[in-house]
Amino acid sequence: MLDLLRATSELYGNCSKNPNSDIIYIDGVALTDEQLVLVNAKAKETDAEYENNQYVRDRLKEYAKLNQFDMQYEDIINGTKLWSKAIGSIKKQFPKSTLWDKATSSIKKQFPKSTLWDKAIGSIKKQFPKSTKG
Repeated sequence: MLDLLRATSELYGNCSKNPNSDIIYIDGVALTDEQLVLVNAKAKETDAEYENNQYVRDRLKEYAKLNQFDMQYEDIINGTKLWSKAIGSIKKQFPKSTLWDKATSSIKKQFPKSTLWDKAIGSIKKQFPKSTKG
């Protein structure tokens, strides 16, 4: 859901909204049409960022269920790897999705792998190196 008031605040600072209408004000002056276009774009960007980080929220829920300090203590005392296995399992269950993966997945389905594909992807990879693991 687009949070236009938050987006306006991020772009312009001091803003408010009349509770009886959808009009947003910056320092008491209603948004212009041009400002509203920018605010909508910012709100969509914020929503996309939130959606792209679902894996973080999912992982945090699972991490909270672990007694991590006890697991780490047991690992030290007993020479086991309970903690790292548990964390690895959660990371595997909720993998970090990268912008690269999302950007290329639909393209890969549309076009069979070919020399042209390899050249195009190679060029993009040089411009946008893949993010780190985990």
